[in-house]
Amino acid sequence: MGRRVKKNIFITGSSGFIGRNLVEYLTAPAQSGNFSVLAPQHKDLELLDSTAVANFIKENAVQIVIHCANIGGGRDTDGLSGVVKKNLRIFFNIIRCLKHFEKLIHLGSGLEYGRRYWQPKMKEEYFNEHVPDDDAGFYKYLCAKYIESADVAVVNLRLFGVFGKYEKYLIKFISNAIARNILGLPIIIYQNARYDYIYIDDLMKIVEYFIDGKTTWKTYNVASGQSLDLASYARIINSVGENESEIIIRHQGLNNEYSADTSRLIKEVPEIAFTPAQEAIEKLYRWYKARKHLLDRDLLAADPYEKYFGINK
Repeated sequence: MGRRVKKNIFITGSSGFIGRNLVEYLTAPAQSGNFSVLAPQHKDLELLDSTAVANFIKENAVQIVIHCANIGGGRDTDGLSGVVKKNLRIFFNIIRCLKHFEKLIHLGSGLEYGRRYWQPKMKEEYFNEHVPDDDAGFYKYLCAKYIESADVAVVNLRLFGVFGKYEKYLIKFISNAIARNILGLPIIIYQNARYDYIYIDDLMKIVEYFIDGKTTWKTYNVASGQSLDLASYARIINSVGENESEIIIRHQGLNNEYSADTSRLIKEVPEIAFTPAQEAIEKLYRWYKARKHLLDRDLLAADPYEKYFGINK
């Protein structure tokens, strides 16, 4: 195999959970300088400014854009106004510049299928059976519709549950449960549900493939292909942790399953191997334990977001 041609990669949302991991992964010594990563902060580049975005892409000879930036859509941003308009403006500020770069890797979401209509092992073909009701899902849905219909060099990686370092432990279930175990607090589940989570390290390898890889389809479900209920994830955390946290489920029964059929992804990237849930959780547990002093016990105990753990939000 010949030497890899170095790529100039522009990562939006580089201070967020996935963006931060991508910057770290693509600039690691193991990459041997394969990538020149451009990761401007918000103060350096306003993505809502179409002229600024175009100038940045042209002046830096960007070849690949990985679009991770997202306004709102989280449990901590409920009620934020203008989510659809702002996110669409950012998306099309990038899209209009495609003539100046090679490919856009857009990080989509299982929200595109519509929360209320989730089914087990959703296939890509299930998309457009329903229009999402919430703003975050509707924005992602509109982007996905454009990508599917337009003749543009864009691939939509439709992410389901992703967990790992740098995510917001106050609002993300696995990190929240790990932090609670470390601090000797109970693990809270509002209602149990089956989720398909992928470990952040595995996602990094998938994104790397799509930087260079030729794609057969425009959209790929990205998940591990294995779903577990939230209570099972909590039990794994107890098994690898130092404490035996009480697992409290507020409401009985199972909510809608959030899982994906990943056969399209596996066919495209057959060499991919997913980290088993227990191994991934153990790695993340060690990461949080080394940063125990940064965990806010009072906020975790108050936990204003607990009601979202298991209600498909």
